[in-house]
Amino acid sequence: MTKINFFQIRIFPYGPYFFGQEAIRIFGNKQPYFRKSRALPSQTTLLGMVRRMLCIQNGISNWSDIFIPLDKQESARQLIGGSGFHPDLPSYGCIKSLSSVSLLFDERTFYPAHRSISTDMISPICFGAEKDTQYIDVMGGQVMRNCNSISNFSAKLDFQNAYYCFETDTYVGEDNFLCRNTLTHSSKSKGGQSERTAYFKDEVIQYHQGIFLQFFVGLELQPGTKFRGTAAVLGADQRMCYAEVIPVDAMPAFSFSEEDLSKITGPALLLSDCFPADDYRSSANVVLSGGHRMTYLQTKVNTSSYASASRNPVNGDKPGFAMPIHVLNAGGIIWPAKGKSFADILKHPYARTAGFNYVAPINLTQV
Repeated sequence: MTKINFFQIRIFPYGPYFFGQEAIRIFGNKQPYFRKSRALPSQTTLLGMVRRMLCIQNGISNWSDIFIPLDKQESARQLIGGSGFHPDLPSYGCIKSLSSVSLLFDERTFYPAHRSISTDMISPICFGAEKDTQYIDVMGGQVMRNCNSISNFSAKLDFQNAYYCFETDTYVGEDNFLCRNTLTHSSKSKGGQSERTAYFKDEVIQYHQGIFLQFFVGLELQPGTKFRGTAAVLGADQRMCYAEVIPVDAMPAFSFSEEDLSKITGPALLLSDCFPADDYRSSANVVLSGGHRMTYLQTKVNTSSYASASRNPVNGDKPGFAMPIHVLNAGGIIWPAKGKSFADILKHPYARTAGFNYVAPINLTQV
């Protein structure tokens, strides 16, 4: 059996990025007017980066190829798998595991973490003594119950995007790592007149100097297969970056197995986006997490056109858009109900292959 090789990938960002899309329709526009970038790239973006690096470095495709060349499709199938992301795929060719993405600063790792805000500081979230009380923030809206039981919580202050370092047990605000800038766009019609719905804005992110993106990957490499540092692209507008590849002994400590998830019965931080079970609320006492709907394009290595994509996944050669899946955002906190564990709360266990469903136990202060 071929040995699994583990690598740390450090991404050196070069410019502003736009990750994901949160479309907000306002002022009566029929099209999204304002798009807000997420602070970190999605796990499917990182999976696609690794797959593309493997294909380019091993002669299957080049930078200019959008699709896999016809005479290279079988080689691509063996190297990176026969299809794109699907939450129930156990592997993608030689790609056997992918960690959640995090920020790296001064050799310390920071994970997204929702924190409550006091007047002048970021403070840990403190819960009241009522063990059956639920605090729920579903789909980004504040649908919370008994919020007075949360120390330092105010409906006006809400929760701040922050990052947590396990090594130092510290919480740091998002503005210490990145800044957000708004770009305004206006496209023109063929006649030279500005279209009424063509005016829109993008909120992009710019990482501060010395801040890197970081994730880990486990590859089952055959002799002669190359995987090394290279220039790469990230984000919706394909901005350049550099991906440094560093061999390591193992995946990070939070690479729990499915059996480990069944042992996590206390509060835990969502290190990555997670796929909740349909009835996850009945299995949790506490849920503090925003969410979004994820729609992915199920492609094949022989896909040659996206134009024929149907709205549902297909088993043939054509790509297909999956029905939207509810996803809990990284940085949220979940506390399972008595007798329940994270194995009851999360579904699609194979999604961990692409870096989803990563959690880590944390201590929550009782007040």
